[in-house]
Amino acid sequence: MSTEADTSGPHAQHPGHAAHAVAHPYPHVSGGSGDDAHPRVAAPAVALAQPQPLQQQQQQQQRPRTLPALWRAMNAPPAELARGRRIPGTVAVFWAVIVIGTIASIISVSSGASTAYRDEQLHLTIARRITDSTGPGFQQLGTVWLPAPHLLLLPFVQNFWLWNTGIAAAILSTLCLGASGAALYRIGARLGFGRNARLIGVLVFVSSPGILYVFTTALTEPVLIAGMLCCFAGLARWMTSPRSLSAGELAVFAGIPLAVATMSRYEGWALIAGGTLFVAIVQLRKRQGFKRVVIMTSAFAALPIAAIAWWLSYNWALYGNPLEFINGQFSAAALQATITTGGLVTTKGNLGMSSWVYFWVLVQSFGAITLALAGVGAVILAAREGLSNRALLIWLTAVAMVFSLVSLATGQTVIYSDHTLPPGWWNTRYALSSAPFLALLIAYLCHTATEWMPALRHRGRPIALALALSLALQTCFMLAEPFTRVAVIAEVHDQQSSFSDMRGTLTWLGANYDGGKILIDESNNPFVLDLKLPLVDLVDYSAGADFIDARKSPASHARWIFLHEGEPADVVAASMAEDPARLSSYSLVYSDGPYRVYRLVD
Repeated sequence: MSTEADTSGPHAQHPGHAAHAVAHPYPHVSGGSGDDAHPRVAAPAVALAQPQPLQQQQQQQQRPRTLPALWRAMNAPPAELARGRRIPGTVAVFWAVIVIGTIASIISVSSGASTAYRDEQLHLTIARRITDSTGPGFQQLGTVWLPAPHLLLLPFVQNFWLWNTGIAAAILSTLCLGASGAALYRIGARLGFGRNARLIGVLVFVSSPGILYVFTTALTEPVLIAGMLCCFAGLARWMTSPRSLSAGELAVFAGIPLAVATMSRYEGWALIAGGTLFVAIVQLRKRQGFKRVVIMTSAFAALPIAAIAWWLSYNWALYGNPLEFINGQFSAAALQATITTGGLVTTKGNLGMSSWVYFWVLVQSFGAITLALAGVGAVILAAREGLSNRALLIWLTAVAMVFSLVSLATGQTVIYSDHTLPPGWWNTRYALSSAPFLALLIAYLCHTATEWMPALRHRGRPIALALALSLALQTCFMLAEPFTRVAVIAEVHDQQSSFSDMRGTLTWLGANYDGGKILIDESNNPFVLDLKLPLVDLVDYSAGADFIDARKSPASHARWIFLHEGEPADVVAASMAEDPARLSSYSLVYSDGPYRVYRLVD
């Protein structure tokens, strides 16, 4: 049966049934004393619906002005929290997580780690070249990645220093971290979790070294996760509201965040299907008619579907192929074609191997303790709640995990770690989108554990403190050897070693640059931030037809040439190898490993 109050239908207008409008969304939540406990309301339900004096309503709406008052307000009964939009503690959680993210960003940016990954630099470059390139414009968004992260980065990368240092990305990602933490806290409140359980859920999220690192970078996961969590928060508000929210409200508070997620990574596309099914089931349980189901599901999915339609139209208009991002020159399928034909995608067609690979990446992203606690929480949730509305919302947050597993099993994506064949480090960050699911499972575990121990005074405290201490010790353990125990940091460290020659050569070129254009295939030599030069000085794919002409007649287009000798994927190197006479006007001025820098002879 639905746990939702039925606020419509023939009884809704009868004064004797007004109590339905304020009924507790989860009536099985127990009472008692302690930090996470609230006494059962023994008075008749009708009494709850009696109008409150205006002065009392105004007092309830006032925000706490002191920390002790805020702490008490955060422990308000779940039924009270379900009545309004405000969730006491949301702003405090947001700023606390922002502080944590800022500290992580300072460490990451100052050490150079925030721009050590090739994709991090490529994302920053895509955002910057919309206004700073030989051919500026929104066509510079390209088709390799979905556009939302680059569009959100756009205002921050206008400042050269913020862009070149990676601080622009750290600002955006830290804001996403704060929004994610606040949304996670609000979801817990809407689901009836006590204060300590909600805070534990946030702590699970921010205690992952992988999460903290990625949320200092320009990678697409921060925008995706923030969009998904804000969507879940909107759905939780709609599901538990004592008032029947309108289709417009659902579209704004859940549809818009989902549209952002949809235009960030393809996990968001899977959430459209899962979220629409969720809305349909919950709406059916409200017994407001099939027409209402159609209206609400359409409202939820309209904006994300419109965003996908725009993306297809963009690809069609720019490349003549609406599916360019799937089967085009720079699609994921094309980029991993070599390893696929070489038999190195060992997860393809093998769900067991895919599960093994993904499990170990989860362990090396969140820690064994987190996975064990989440597993216990999942078992209890399934046994205790089944497919209640609350359980359905928590299960819905697993959509990204399911998407990743299916992608691995079908060979659409590849993940390498030290537990794969072949071993290596690649795409381990894909597991990070499972963070909301794991956090909510552990928050649910903490909440139910306090209900099962009524004999303890302040029973929420020891449980929450034990969980917090376990998570803190796990984080310290993982950070003690991050290059082997934290998958995404190990991957970054691997790339730092693999591309040291390239980065050293680009750094030399930037330091010795004396004007003129630089011919470079930045898609295969992506660390152009190391040049510390405006992107307009480069002749690359962003130059369009000029890039093709420059490869045929470099002397008339560029003073400098950077290439990866012997690499067929480097189109500049391939063009020079095709006709060595094209380098006759240049002299080799620097080399490091296979990387070469040529300068036009004056």
